[in-house]
Amino acid sequence: MYCVYCGREIMDNMAFCDKCGKPVRKIQSDEANSDVCSSTEQIINDVDPNETYTERPLSVCRQIGVMIFGKGTYNNKILSPQSDGIYWIDFPENKDCSAKELGIRFKTDNGEWYFAESSNYNISHLRETDNCLNTYIREYDDPKMNEYKLTVRGEHLLTLIIYEPEKYDVIQEDYDLDVLGEITVGRGSDNMIVYDYRNRHIVSDKHAVISYKDGNAVFRDLNSANGSYKDTQRIRGEIILAENDAIDIFGLHLTYKNNILTATYRKERADAKHEQ
Repeated sequence: MYCVYCGREIMDNMAFCDKCGKPVRKIQSDEANSDVCSSTEQIINDVDPNETYTERPLSVCRQIGVMIFGKGTYNNKILSPQSDGIYWIDFPENKDCSAKELGIRFKTDNGEWYFAESSNYNISHLRETDNCLNTYIREYDDPKMNEYKLTVRGEHLLTLIIYEPEKYDVIQEDYDLDVLGEITVGRGSDNMIVYDYRNRHIVSDKHAVISYKDGNAVFRDLNSANGSYKDTQRIRGEIILAENDAIDIFGLHLTYKNNILTATYRKERADAKHEQ
């Protein structure tokens, strides 16, 4: 039998593939190279057969958001558990990212979130060397406690930021490019769209600008430190915006339609409570 994701031969007693690390779903050898083997940017909910979990209703298992970036790639996912178990984020392929087939495993136990154990990588706090696998995670009051690095053989490949969507209101603002002519984005107060994720200086002071060029709406990244992303891939320089195009800047989601740029982001609620 073979792994449905990578085609590796699987032994009967294996719960996870020893090549890709994903939960075992076995197929016959003639299926190993079919389309079913390719999966990018999808969330796969699987329960580890070697662990015992108590089924819990959705209302008990809170949502958790995971912002992931590094090596020219960005993703932002919200995990919504139906019960205790293993939850998986497949990272999209990217030629610049050696972690392109690296899936990140989470688990819920008793309604609480943890980084699940993995032999493929280690997760520690961004500026520490601690091992956070199998440790309790949620959004803390200190933003630094929500920032993690994923390393493989000591190389820092990805940065993860954990947040809890229920602690934020979703804000949506429209900007008419025909009227404004130019829309600037950044954490500096002189920008039209002023944004930074929890004042962490992830977004540059002057991050990007949207304007017309040769009759086209153009998005231009202003050599920002951490980048702007379209379809999970980093934008190099400028791109022409087509109808319904979407740009992500670390929690700021920009969509373009009918010459209107819509900015959507989360703003922390005044009554939000964080772990100390």
